[in-house]
Formats: sequence, structure tokens, C-alpha cells
Amino acid sequence: MPHCPECGLWVHPADPSCLACEADLAHVDLGDVDEYDEVEGLMTDEVTRGRLQTELSLTEFGFAFTMKRGYKPVLIAAMLVATSWLLLPLFALLGYCLNLGNFAARGRDSTPEMVDITSYMGDGLRLFLSGFVVYWLPSIVYLYLANFYLVEPTHIVHIGPYEVLVTVDPVGAIPVYGVGLILLLIWPAILTLYTGSIDLATSYRPGRVLKFMRTRFYGKAVAAVFVLAGLFGFFVALMITVILAIDFYLGIGTNPLGIAGAILSIFPIVAILLTIAVGLLVIFATLGHVYYHAAENVVVPPAE
Repeated sequence: MPHCPECGLWVHPADPSCLACEADLAHVDLGDVDEYDEVEGLMTDEVTRGRLQTELSLTEFGFAFTMKRGYKPVLIAAMLVATSWLLLPLFALLGYCLNLGNFAARGRDSTPEMVDITSYMGDGLRLFLSGFVVYWLPSIVYLYLANFYLVEPTHIVHIGPYEVLVTVDPVGAIPVYGVGLILLLIWPAILTLYTGSIDLATSYRPGRVLKFMRTRFYGKAVAAVFVLAGLFGFFVALMITVILAIDFYLGIGTNPLGIAGAILSIFPIVAILLTIAVGLLVIFATLGHVYYHAAENVVVPPAE
């Protein structure tokens, strides 16, 4: 099985460069394109490209692709989640998630390695800037200002002997919250396009976004972002409830019960970190899966 001489990642004999470290493979003997490795079950040529994407459903693929390299990437991702308040680990995590999704969008059977996690910080920073600074920050500012000026309390309604303060002006609320809902629903399309292209101009191009949103793949992208995020978010909320219950019944302190409570709280905290890590990895892998099939149907250009 051919491997990149620089990073050791499995590569396709037809690849001009390694997708992980971008090493030039033009002068490296990678063997015959039609060869395959029966031991690993990773076939080259057209069979390997998109094998998992074709064989597995949308819900199965995200988990299967995330776990291709075992638990190591998940554990490292969980540590990055725990230290994400330092920002650099957050950028590294987002960058790895983006590259994981991009590998899926390309039809790769392999996933990017977590050998040098700092190499993903640049991609993660660009994702953070394009997502939060370019899209969500202006959206949040707009919704706040619009809510302040258009949906503020306006009048009191008399219902029998009672006076009811109306806190939402229907005339102002409909356009404000309507635009907010539209902004929310556009995001899965942009994130999917960015996962496949890793290009800001391409993923925000109105024509391409609208074209993608008119296909069935957009519905899958919405499910990948909101449904999966909701499921993982529910488990995180459940673990937080467990921590609060431990604190309520045992307390967390220096007395014997408090020490026992602190020890018991470690397990749901670790579960929260692992859940967030797995959730991010699965969501991006699933978006890559969606992009791959969209490209197959000529909805979007092949992943870059």
C-alpha cells in the first residue's frame, strides 16, 4: 500500500500530492493504480474513492469515518475542547474538523492524522473568522439592534380587570425573527460548501448557496447541523443535570461527602468533553459526506 514519504499517510497512486501534508508525489514511486491491499480492505482506483460514502448511510457514515483511526483523535479532540478557552486549541480543533470533513468530501477512505495538531490552526482560524466574524457576528448585531428598536414593549392590553404588558410587537417581530430564521437556515449550506472547498469566496457566493439550497442535499446538511447538534446537545445537558444533582445531594467540597461528589463529578465532565468532541467531528464528517454526493450529482464542483 503506497504511503506519503513525508507524513506516512496512505495515498492514492494517482495523487499528485499528499492531501495531508501537501508533499509532492510526482517523483515518488507509488505503484500501480489498479493494485489494492486485501489485508486492510482499502482498495485503490475507483473502488476506494467514495467506498465508505457509497456503502454507508448519512447517519452511519459520520460515526464510522470519525472512528477510522480509533479513539486517539477523539481523545485529542476532547483535550482541545477542554483547553479551547485558550483559543489556539479551539482553532486547532476547528481546523482538524474541517480537514476531516474535506477528506470525506473528496471521497477519501482515510482520515487526516493528528500528528502535528498545530498544522490545523490556520484552517481553524479561517473557519472561525469566516463563520463567527463574517457571518454570525453581524447577524447577532443586526438581530440585537432590530429587536431593540422594533420588538420592544409597546403598549398595555386590558383584559377584564387585568392589565397585560405586551412585550412583542407583531408588526416588528415578524420581519426581525423571519430574517433571523433565514440567517439560521442559510448557515448549513455555507458550512457544507466551505467544508468541500475550504474557500471563503466560493462558500459565500450567493448563486452557489441558492443552487445548493434548492436540492435535496440541503435538507441533509440541515439535518447534519441541527439534528446532530441537538442530539449531542441533549446529552451534554443531561450530563450537566447529573453534575447539578451530585452537587445538590453530596456537595462538592473538602468534607468526605464533598470529596466523593467531586470525584463523581469527574465522570460527567469527561463525558461532556468527549460528547462535544465527537459531536463536532461527526457533524463535519457528515457534511463532507453530503458534499461528496452533491458533487456526484453535479450540484457542486468536486471537493478541492
